[in-house]
Amino acid sequence: LAITINANDAEAWNNLGLARRRAGQIDLAIAGYKQALLINPNFAEAWNNLGTVLSASEARIDAWKKAVVAKPDLAIAWANLAKAYYQKSQFELALACSKRCEELGQPLGDDFLQKLQIRPPQP
Repeated sequence: LAITINANDAEAWNNLGLARRRAGQIDLAIAGYKQALLINPNFAEAWNNLGTVLSASEARIDAWKKAVVAKPDLAIAWANLAKAYYQKSQFELALACSKRCEELGQPLGDDFLQKLQIRPPQP
């Protein structure tokens, strides 16, 4: 299947990245998202999508931070940040991001919020 897209259409590149991710072609998905971001560096959804396929936690967090800077009401990026910070034991940041999700009308599940409340004490 061959497709053609407008080389300057950031949304088309982002969509191509999504399709490649679904097909398990992670390197090609990354390339699609990065091309979208070359065209439109403020494309929050592309930053969020890029974060979901990067393997390094710091790179993922950086991508999601760029997503919420570009679009402060992008709840999915805030949720991704909350979970990433939790995994890094940065509980205060995780809690702040989860509160932002709630403010946006997209609260994280009770299971996640309970994890934040019973987290191990910080030394």
